[in-house]
Amino acid sequence: METAGLTDNKKVDQSGHLSDTRRAFDQVAGDYDGSLGNNLLIQRLRDQFISELQSRFSEDDHLLDIGCGTGLDAVLMANRGNMITAIDWSQKMIRKTRQRAWKKRVDEQVFCHNLGAHEMVQFPSNHFDGIYSNLGVVNCIMDMDEFARQSQRILKKEGCLVMSVIGRWCPWEILYYMAKGHWKRALIRLKREPVAVNLEGEKVWTRYYSPGELKKYFTPYFNLLQLRSMNLFVPPPYLVSWYKNHPGCFERLEKLDSTVGHWPVLRGMGDHFLMVLKMR
Repeated sequence: METAGLTDNKKVDQSGHLSDTRRAFDQVAGDYDGSLGNNLLIQRLRDQFISELQSRFSEDDHLLDIGCGTGLDAVLMANRGNMITAIDWSQKMIRKTRQRAWKKRVDEQVFCHNLGAHEMVQFPSNHFDGIYSNLGVVNCIMDMDEFARQSQRILKKEGCLVMSVIGRWCPWEILYYMAKGHWKRALIRLKREPVAVNLEGEKVWTRYYSPGELKKYFTPYFNLLQLRSMNLFVPPPYLVSWYKNHPGCFERLEKLDSTVGHWPVLRGMGDHFLMVLKMR
């Protein structure tokens, strides 16, 4: 199935982009549990995501964690009782996940593999009860058509795919960079092709999506169960200093996020959006 605008996804230099992204995350793996990858605003996003996972999946479900990073989500879900297969394209990130699982005594429930999302073909069909991917890992996938096909193949009947995706329309980001006169950076998410995002001097190749754009890849195999914005009125994680310096103001904005984040139009905006898909 081809949809207008989707075939560009297959024209990129996948091998070069994947190598750049792996190198970037290998470089930051040692410090990623600190402010770089786990500040207060990222923790807020993670709390919302974990809450969704716990409400969506049973405790005995076997789940695939795509782009597990240092294993924070995998260990939280394993502590709950889930069996987790955790994969990451970064060798150093997957090493951190193994160490975390061992320290938290859930290493018999967390199976770690140094694999990227583009290597899901290695898993057997009808194998997982659910798949999840947090904090924009999906934005680094270069062939979304293939990812959708493989997700459908390895999920059991009526399995769910839960994704936290970096969205195309982030009002905070647009206003922040325009105010600084950085027009190109303010509009970077509007590009239709992968762009190189700086991470500590290395490149992370990222493609931004609106919910409608992303959903088209999965429509042949999945139904949309839920869509809501994440951090719409609350700023992106790189503005965490504002968040810490004005706690009263942002407490009210957090409540507004929770109240209207599922409304039409608004649910497709914000720093991230949460999408839940269920097998047809």
